[in-house]
Amino acid sequence: QTIKAPYHETNGGKWVFTPLDRTCLDMVIKGTWLFTYRIDAETLKGSLAVILGLYPHLSGRINPGGYVDMNNEGVSFSVDHKPSATLDDIRRDDGAADRYSTGIDLRKAKKGEAPLLAVTLTHLKDGSVLSVHCAHVCMDGSAFYSMMRNWALISRGGPVKPPVMDQSLVPVPDGQLSKEAVMDEVAGMGWHGVSFTLLLSHIWQGITGVAKTRTKAIHIPDEVITRLKESVSQRSGKQYGNHAVLSALIARMCLELSGVPDGAECSVLSVVDARGRAGNIPPGFAGNAVSNIPSESFNAAASPEAVAQAVDGRLKEILSDPGKLGHYMLLNMYAMEYKLPLVPFDLKGMNSKRPTTIYINNFSRFPMYDIDFGHGRPVQIIPHDLPDMVKLFPTPDGQGVDIYLMGYPAKYYNRIKDKEKWLEGVIARASE
Repeated sequence: QTIKAPYHETNGGKWVFTPLDRTCLDMVIKGTWLFTYRIDAETLKGSLAVILGLYPHLSGRINPGGYVDMNNEGVSFSVDHKPSATLDDIRRDDGAADRYSTGIDLRKAKKGEAPLLAVTLTHLKDGSVLSVHCAHVCMDGSAFYSMMRNWALISRGGPVKPPVMDQSLVPVPDGQLSKEAVMDEVAGMGWHGVSFTLLLSHIWQGITGVAKTRTKAIHIPDEVITRLKESVSQRSGKQYGNHAVLSALIARMCLELSGVPDGAECSVLSVVDARGRAGNIPPGFAGNAVSNIPSESFNAAASPEAVAQAVDGRLKEILSDPGKLGHYMLLNMYAMEYKLPLVPFDLKGMNSKRPTTIYINNFSRFPMYDIDFGHGRPVQIIPHDLPDMVKLFPTPDGQGVDIYLMGYPAKYYNRIKDKEKWLEGVIARASE
């Protein structure tokens, strides 16, 4: 069934893609929520229609000219029934994010022949599964999970603050910087080259299946995070937030798993939400607005406090000034626009069998569990399968964080027989 907005004030408008959007054309954000109650399909359809009025680009179709035609052609909505399946079956199913969704046909979607949002509601023996697949070209994780929370609020009759539908707020190339000027500036900033060999390595990981290898949740309780923060603070004399300290722990995990030698130069790459931080991008922006910021380099044998400082220092340097982050994003946009073989992080170190660039996407503060369609919050979320080396997710009870590894670190972790003992050892060494 196709669901459309009941009203469409921006009919005929265009959601013009930024260079960042275009890098996401082949990606789908897959949200999967498990509920202990039967969600009413008709209520869901009605509130979805209202949401599409607020997020008209989701109900449009891609135009090969490089934009979404916000023509309200609608999104896909399906209802399925699996009376013999249980929530525990879904929890054990590594392929649930795809198995319980009709999915998005990206090949057709990129031609303007298919919807950019697909919703599948499955009624189980003891609850419901809600699967929502969204074309990443339309929005990032922050916008996606905010949209889902708004959808749930509308289902319960609550008011929502309309999202900001204005792509002009994102810093994009305007022709004022030439290709040569951009190359000179980013080269002076120490950006790294991208060779054909590196691209082949990335493709090879996809062919062999390594890129899609992932772990189950690795849970880090609040008390462990608190202990690590206290330990790092005592040794360094500085206070660090959760992200910096968890980055230090995760770096130690990944480097030990991969057997990276002590003398190797390493870094952590943090995915940063630019809303409220860069230029004029407001918190409610409904598109893609992230930037990847590498830490300062550190030795593979560096202490947790040294790694925390490398991550925190670099983030504060850029995030303390909205203009600096905005310019950093603009340079990235120009590099994408000009197809420059340069990126601000060590791609070779990230794609290596022994990764020295640890890519972390932290979703732990996103409102994933604030999605209540009238009878309670979800009991669990199945993480999406976007190619993030490390994902941090919130937990059902809000206590601690769950870490998911992908790629080579996941491959090595999955080989460990006594995973609990190994993790305890890493935590103990990080706390010494």
